[in-house]
Amino acid sequence: MTRLDTAAAQVEQARALAAENPDAFEPELARSLHTLGECLREAAIVGNQDAATVFHRLVKTHSDAFAADVSLALRDLAVGQLDAALASIQEAVAIYRRLAEARPEAFDPDLARALFALSAHQDDCGQPNAALESGWEAVAVGRRIASRRPVGFDPAA
Repeated sequence: MTRLDTAAAQVEQARALAAENPDAFEPELARSLHTLGECLREAAIVGNQDAATVFHRLVKTHSDAFAADVSLALRDLAVGQLDAALASIQEAVAIYRRLAEARPEAFDPDLARALFALSAHQDDCGQPNAALESGWEAVAVGRRIASRRPVGFDPAA
């Protein structure tokens, strides 16, 4: 079983537990979704590298016949994986928002980190306006945290 398979299985298990007892298991669901998103991102990187190797070999043996296909295939492969990762992090943000509404002192740091990650994923997926909105929301949550606890919080940590 790969790390990606394990992460996907953990998400399914956490979803089932959170459906029965959201207060107890939604934090674990959010963490599992984040891990799955990271695994998908890693898989996209590996896929891009493998595709680049194959296409570069084809370009060498077939001149430029595959040159346009190289960039198109790599772009499509990367976007497909990033979209799946983006969906996972969006779900994690939604869960952290709900948790932070009820207990901001406990969950605002997780929400800020998730929003920071969401912003980066949105930017990677070619959604600069959405990335900017998520980034500004992360800043607003960070300011809320700083107003309660002026030292000791780094949203990128």
